[in-house]
Amino acid sequence: MKPVLPLLCFSALVANEELATAYDSGTSYRVARETRISMETTEFSFERDGEPMDRGGFGGGGGTESSKTIVILDQVVEALDGHPAEVHRTFEQVEGTASMFGNDMTLDSPLAGKTLELTLEGDEVVVELADGESVDDDALLEGHRLTLALDALLPEESIAAGDTWEIEGEALLHALGLDVEQKLFERPEPPEFGGGRGGGGGRGRGRGGRGGSDSSTLFAQAEWDVTATLLERTEELAGEECLVISIEAEGSGEVEAPARRGGSREFAPRTGSSNSRPMRGTEFTIELEGELFFSSRASRPVQLEVEAEIEVRTDNEFQRGDSVMRMKRTQEGTLEQTVTVTGA
Repeated sequence: MKPVLPLLCFSALVANEELATAYDSGTSYRVARETRISMETTEFSFERDGEPMDRGGFGGGGGTESSKTIVILDQVVEALDGHPAEVHRTFEQVEGTASMFGNDMTLDSPLAGKTLELTLEGDEVVVELADGESVDDDALLEGHRLTLALDALLPEESIAAGDTWEIEGEALLHALGLDVEQKLFERPEPPEFGGGRGGGGGRGRGRGGRGGSDSSTLFAQAEWDVTATLLERTEELAGEECLVISIEAEGSGEVEAPARRGGSREFAPRTGSSNSRPMRGTEFTIELEGELFFSSRASRPVQLEVEAEIEVRTDNEFQRGDSVMRMKRTQEGTLEQTVTVTGA
């Protein structure tokens, strides 16, 4: 009977509780997001008319990795009925590194050190750069919301321990920050194979436009099935007694072909002429697990910890001249992310 009492106390504590961030004018939040993604080719074969071809070692390894750090400061200038109406968002730190087939690159963002002014006008969020500044690409101002990104994972209704709710794929993408990240960083140039410039392991900077520079693009392309559950336990983080929400998600889809110029070639090895379409026959699956920690006392999320396993499978058959070419490839990788929210 001893284990029953703590469980009953916990159930009474969170019975019919509303898990929602309470916003007040003049409050500030600092959000630090660390994201690490790695992919590696685990199987590769290339055939012509059913006979194996020697690709000179290409495709048998040479994985990709990226590490990104984003720290923002949200200052709630005005809140109405517990909801933010005007927020000034400063990108205190936006930096990253990427490695593609032995090439090390730095990832930069035009928003680093800049402040966005987000204002609610009717049902729309108007986003402008502070101090009358401007950006070359208006896409940098799209996708931002007044609320904390982790709010997207919270239930819309009051819940009790053991309750579950469904989360839309778009909400998961926003909570992970991957929707905005797709536009935030400069996309690195793909490496040149065969010892050309950029193929010798030197450092480069992105000049291929803006967008996904690695496997994070798969998350945007996936069809998602996401479930959240309020667990029957609490955990102390940063001095806060937190409720724990379990996040389980499965995503799948087909890899979309990259743009001819400036597109990410991570899943597009050169299998021959520039007219070949290596994305054809490429499918992927993602299995994600995570825990979101919510402080009832502070009325806000405190931390998100996520891990995901990624698998990409290519079975591509195409015609070249009188021959039938077939390329098969399997890539496996992981995503790890930690998001921390503190009062500032």
